[in-house]
Amino acid sequence: MFKALWRGLRQPGNLIVLALCLVPIYLVHVYIQSYYVRVPQEDQWSGSAWIAVATRDGTLGLDELLSFHGGHRHFYNNLTTALLTATGDWSITAETYINLVLAVLNFSLLLVLVHKAQPELVRVLGLPFALLIFALSQYNIWLIAYYATWQYVPLFLLLSLVALVYARPGWGALLAVGVLAALSGLAFGTGAVIWFVLPGVMVLQGGWRPVHFLVYGLWAALNLYFYLGVGVEFGGDGQSDAWNEARFEGLQPTLEFTLTYLGGLFAFGELRQAQALGLVGVLGLGLNALAVLTWGRWAALRGGSLWPWVRGLAWREVAIWLALPAFAVGSALAASLGRLTINGVEGALETRYYSTALYFWAGWLTLGALLAWRVGRATQPRTWPHLLLTLNALLMALLAAFWMRTNVGFLQWQYQEFGTQAFGEARHEIKRIEECFVNFPLERGEFCRGLQFHGSRASVYRLAAYRLTHFARYAPVNILPPTYEGGSPVILSSPNIWLNAFVREQLLAGLDEAALLHAAPADGVNGGVEDFRPVLDDVLPALTPQTLPAVLVFVADAPQVWLISTPETAEADAVLFEALEARATWPRPIRFNRSATAWRSSACGASSRHRRRPKRCCALARRTFGWWRGS
Repeated sequence: MFKALWRGLRQPGNLIVLALCLVPIYLVHVYIQSYYVRVPQEDQWSGSAWIAVATRDGTLGLDELLSFHGGHRHFYNNLTTALLTATGDWSITAETYINLVLAVLNFSLLLVLVHKAQPELVRVLGLPFALLIFALSQYNIWLIAYYATWQYVPLFLLLSLVALVYARPGWGALLAVGVLAALSGLAFGTGAVIWFVLPGVMVLQGGWRPVHFLVYGLWAALNLYFYLGVGVEFGGDGQSDAWNEARFEGLQPTLEFTLTYLGGLFAFGELRQAQALGLVGVLGLGLNALAVLTWGRWAALRGGSLWPWVRGLAWREVAIWLALPAFAVGSALAASLGRLTINGVEGALETRYYSTALYFWAGWLTLGALLAWRVGRATQPRTWPHLLLTLNALLMALLAAFWMRTNVGFLQWQYQEFGTQAFGEARHEIKRIEECFVNFPLERGEFCRGLQFHGSRASVYRLAAYRLTHFARYAPVNILPPTYEGGSPVILSSPNIWLNAFVREQLLAGLDEAALLHAAPADGVNGGVEDFRPVLDDVLPALTPQTLPAVLVFVADAPQVWLISTPETAEADAVLFEALEARATWPRPIRFNRSATAWRSSACGASSRHRRRPKRCCALARRTFGWWRGS
């Protein structure tokens, strides 16, 4: 197989096509570099962020890797996050580029399948496939790392099809297909569709025995049971029962949803146009498949029986190129079971569905190319194949125009989203979002404009406490001034226990834990995960009259007592002030007037990358660090 591929690649025409195919890939790279944000986005907050924290915390296990999130398993996403956290600090950049790597693999496997069907068609279909797979309209696939899950399922489908076309029917091929189909179920729910697509390919190929299908069916049932019936929920969304809530909403809405799903990648959000294109695509696919199936076989039907004629059609030749559209249609039907109730038919226009729907059009394109190849080598001219090719050419020209409009339209929308018309200015705006995210634990104002945030405040504090993602750029510091005497008690009061963990780890570096008393509520910090909280010694729910005796025992007769507080807990500080004044210990407030950039750079010394004077002060400038000395 590899020798044949290498020989084909060395041909000048194929090299030119390969060079042209690299252009869309490069444009995706430029697009990512221009618009991706180096902080978690969307479902990464309720999925990957928990995996990263559990990895850093040392509590990650197989149950968490195989857990449900939003009704789906995302094992490969979870594994990627765990590896990037274990070997670094959960690099969002590396995780984002995995989407592009998977797309390149899928594109390569498609060309391998085309080469097996007809090597000459590689140079014909290479560029159209590249324009489909690397379309910039799939903006969330390229910019949000969590959507890699939509690339994994097609990857395992294509690997399974390669195994079927290159291996002889038998137990070895069945084992390969069974393993690959099982692995697809660990990527996303639409992996279940593969179990129903592959038997159709096996039937059309021929050569498989009934016992093969029996074993395949038992293995598929076992895997579907494992997927739907076994597993735990890990994350913050509480949607493990999503499959139990799936239901059929009726034939007409389901049909409309499916057609919208298939035509959406050419429609730029226009519902009726997407449905019309989807319907035309289904009709065109059927006509192309019929033409290739029956090519040169109509004469055999005259005077003969129907069934032998049907069995003699070119089923093996069209099997792969019907499997790809079947997978796209099956994915649309699966999505309709859950999304019709929530979003209606319009939900099928989601751009993440483009990465699956494009395989419907890949099948249509290949069948049309096979038909054109046959017509070009026909010795006798035929009217209806030429007419069908003309219709295919017209439809392709129409789709090319719609493809261009959709991709340009999404680029214009992206420009407007960041208020700019240039990639460089967009990167500056995104840097503002990233800096806003890093400063959020200190300022705790409104969530950063432009950040697709699906988490809670505690979600950000957790990442900050463990120095994950963008927080890894800054080394821990100790904000206590030189007048602090080692071992003096420090009381840390904040509105969230994870904020306390952040201050302890990043702002009080080197402080003896025995000298630190935490006052922070634990309510609402788990986000759906029981007993998932930072390991802190001496934690009180708040500074109240009820907890005051424990505070005074902790303070004892220390010559210095330090209070690190926040504006949100300032009212509770009065309880401590009164108690200390009653013991003839008087407060002397000290304001810490440094911005977030300043306190980070103070720990880095001359090696700091942030030497410019900050333009504004953050919330630390409003916090009071109280110091009391006994009389």
